[in-house]
Amino acid sequence: MQGYLKNMSSNKLIELSKISNGQYTVTIDLGIIPNSERKDFKHNIKELRKDCEGDTRNIYKLKGNKFCYISETLFPHGGYVKKPKVLIVFGNPAFHSIKNGMFFFSRANNQRHGMWGKLQKAKLIKPVHFDDRDLLLARTREAEERKNLISKGQASEEYCLGLTTFYSFPTPVEGSFRDVQGAEKLFKPILEDTIIPFEVSRILKYPFTKNAIIVFVQKSSYEAFKRHADQDALFWPVRGQNSSGKYLTQLLNKIVKSNHL
Repeated sequence: MQGYLKNMSSNKLIELSKISNGQYTVTIDLGIIPNSERKDFKHNIKELRKDCEGDTRNIYKLKGNKFCYISETLFPHGGYVKKPKVLIVFGNPAFHSIKNGMFFFSRANNQRHGMWGKLQKAKLIKPVHFDDRDLLLARTREAEERKNLISKGQASEEYCLGLTTFYSFPTPVEGSFRDVQGAEKLFKPILEDTIIPFEVSRILKYPFTKNAIIVFVQKSSYEAFKRHADQDALFWPVRGQNSSGKYLTQLLNKIVKSNHL
């Protein structure tokens, strides 16, 4: 997908590259950030990079007033019309996952991320397990297999699964700009009037989104979507009460059943 969003007040562009192998690039003209905030923004990017694991040069690029970063979205390439489509919208990408090329690549200790077990119990993806003394190699093989299954529309017998994030900006899991709150903090000067409308527009423009069951896992993202989008969505908390894969199954079953009445 090649998309552009014009900020109505500043007449600047946010540009998206085409999705390739589950990743894409976002380019922001920092002219959309008020002059008084721009210096702080650039400083915060430098601080954020310090909390990232490994080299950040290929993921975050700041040159003059052009800021580029890599994000992730993964859809089937087609052949999904016979099964209900489910789009899981996570809060924002983790730097670790972008670096390794797949959503929820692993825990910090290279053990398998628990999200995959939940999606498996919800019948959204088949079990994918590789055992290896080299944990990094095992997670790499699992990531490649999951990406292959989702890309072919074969992740599940019951559903066709797509994965994206609400905020496209990737953050580390530690530090002052960690997780979703880090993305919201970084883009605070333009969050509500520019970034959120842009992200909502991006999600709604994906062909996969049409007639899909949209499931948010992060509360503030879900609420932001509801403020800006004229489309229904479900909320399935990733932690705490009702965060099990079994509960997600119940939510999906209700939607599928109502759509067939």
